[in-house]
Amino acid sequence: MSERISPIELFEKVGRELYGNQWQTDLARALKVSARTVRHWRTTGEVPEARWRDLRQLCADRSKRLHMAQLAIGSVLETSR
Repeated sequence: MSERISPIELFEKVGRELYGNQWQTDLARALKVSARTVRHWRTTGEVPEARWRDLRQLCADRSKRLHMAQLAIGSVLETSR
């Protein structure tokens, strides 16, 4: 069972996983909000439910793209044998 983390910790973790060190600016751009809004959410943990859904979708989209890349790499490896 995984350890529960606070909404603030989760928000930052997801942001960093998606966008690296510039996550606040890049996440703001992806969500079409100001970087100041993202900083507010990071400080307070008061992320609107709709934005959590948006974050979940961003994660799913990234996961799908990575999975497709993984399959493509597998194909390259198979054909190089």
